[in-house]
Amino acid sequence: MKTIFSIFIILFSKQLFATDNLSHMDRIGTWAFAWTVIDGENQVLTISEDKSSIFERNYEDADKQIFKSNNMEYFDDLLIIKYNDSKGLLNYKLVLSGWHSYGVYRPYGTLYMYNKGALYNGLTVSFQRSD
Repeated sequence: MKTIFSIFIILFSKQLFATDNLSHMDRIGTWAFAWTVIDGENQVLTISEDKSSIFERNYEDADKQIFKSNNMEYFDDLLIIKYNDSKGLLNYKLVLSGWHSYGVYRPYGTLYMYNKGALYNGLTVSFQRSD
């Protein structure tokens, strides 16, 4: 009886947690932050079919930062988007993977921050669909 119960649990749990990687088309749309490491920060990521994107960082006590990019690359299940500010001083690399299951889509990854070509920080990011 224990064996049958164990087999049932294993089979059921695989179905319960079945996920797939996000495809390139799954990522198109507008995404709001699902979690951020910085208190008071809101992040919005918009990815278009033409491989352009807009990344917004909003803070409670500061101005909104908006970055636009046409520099998007795919490596297997990873998406890498490179952003520069208008002065070219700050460079973000947003590296995303993600999963989907039963209509839930979750891109997640790391926002790498560069200053004059030198890496100085990285933040964990996670998004949920907002469109």
